[in-house]
Amino acid sequence: MSTKEIMLTEQYAVKGWWWPAGDPEDKCPGELQFDPGHGLHLELMGAFESFEGEPIESREALTIIGRAVDGRPITLLRCFGTSQKGLTCVGGLESCRFFAHAALIEGRARGDQEHDHFETCRFRLLDLEDWLGDLPFKIEDGHQDGVRTLQATYLQPADIRIALKPVEAELRILSTPSFSIGDRRELPLSRISAVVIDPMTPRSLDWYLSQINCVRDLFSFLMGGPNVITRVTMYGKNEQFAQGVDVPRETHLLYEPIAQPSVVKPRDFGDMLVRRTEVEECFSDIVSQWVESYDEFGWPLRLFLTQQLSRHEYREPEFLLAAIALEGWSRRAKPSKRVSDEQYSKIKSALIASIPHGVPSDLRDSLISRIEHGNERSLAHRLLEMIRSLPTDAQRMIDDNPRTFAREAADMRNDVAHLLEKGRPSVDRGERLLELTAKLELLFTFVVFNHLHVPSAEWRAAAHRSRRFALLRPSWGTAKP
Repeated sequence: MSTKEIMLTEQYAVKGWWWPAGDPEDKCPGELQFDPGHGLHLELMGAFESFEGEPIESREALTIIGRAVDGRPITLLRCFGTSQKGLTCVGGLESCRFFAHAALIEGRARGDQEHDHFETCRFRLLDLEDWLGDLPFKIEDGHQDGVRTLQATYLQPADIRIALKPVEAELRILSTPSFSIGDRRELPLSRISAVVIDPMTPRSLDWYLSQINCVRDLFSFLMGGPNVITRVTMYGKNEQFAQGVDVPRETHLLYEPIAQPSVVKPRDFGDMLVRRTEVEECFSDIVSQWVESYDEFGWPLRLFLTQQLSRHEYREPEFLLAAIALEGWSRRAKPSKRVSDEQYSKIKSALIASIPHGVPSDLRDSLISRIEHGNERSLAHRLLEMIRSLPTDAQRMIDDNPRTFAREAADMRNDVAHLLEKGRPSVDRGERLLELTAKLELLFTFVVFNHLHVPSAEWRAAAHRSRRFALLRPSWGTAKP
């Protein structure tokens, strides 16, 4: 398979010779396998001699170097042994299997990724062209000498360039035309877009993976659901391998830093919250704000995107994940306590001292744990606080009575979380659970819009347009967005 065909959405396999970094004499044949749903695995036909007498599962992460049968160098980063079996290969050789964090195809084989830096990277996102929203072609339908003609004029789209000051880098969205000839009545034309992260100075692979996920998560939110990265290419300097082999400038990356959804349904206009054409004037500010706050709010957003993956499968997990995502965002945005830590320290000591002697140890530990967290605000309080932070019209779209909604949502969270208790009545799994889930999703969406400084006029339009909130529209009345 050519390196030009390496895609993170497709299975990939390459055979070759492999050895631990720093020990090129300890070679073993094997096959590297990549599956979008299961990540990277290396299956060796045999075992490294240096591992003799030691279970591979007990070893720390290591770097494995490979040479494909077509001569391409490959570096596998952070490999962990997952199994070591006997009599599984031809000739009775044992088989070793490793999970790898990342694979650099035609990558550097120095075996020391901490000092392996790259100048820039380019990656592609599913449906990015649709999100950009503008077709860079002008199509003119005419007639000449009695024959119908079609003329397509390519309008060079301007590259989008955004300064990412918090990480001292620049983000660019590049577009190139793609032509495919259909029948005489139709001339399909499209664009292929890529996202480029270009730091001021060369950065490590870990740094790039963090920025890639940061940008991917933002686009996933704007596009209305989880997205996948289809291809990643790193670009490094033309240095030398430790073994004296020239380093190619292009390095194709297969990686699994965060599990990507193995199946993402095609999107249409009704799935996307906002497109670039609707936030074009403030898009740079949106990206900059997200990059600056990603370390703080990336985890709650990923929980929310995970919740979107479970839609239409199980109602209770959908509801729970939405509630947890909102609580996580609230805790990071504004740690809310009833009294100061100094005041509560005295209260806590008194409460713990009041626990009677002779209480079973497990019950005592449970009571102390509850006392430890007794100064934190409840979920109902946090939900109400987040609703009240929004513009009045946005509050009304969530619920006409925010306080009642917050209490009901918190009670439902407690009921769903304790479904497994014997004798506990089951929660209402009908329309009310679906409605509460949709309202939590809408609240999270508005909170993120507010954080990113998306114009409030776009909030209502996005909610009316998205199919996700169709259940709530009757309660919004007849007013148009």
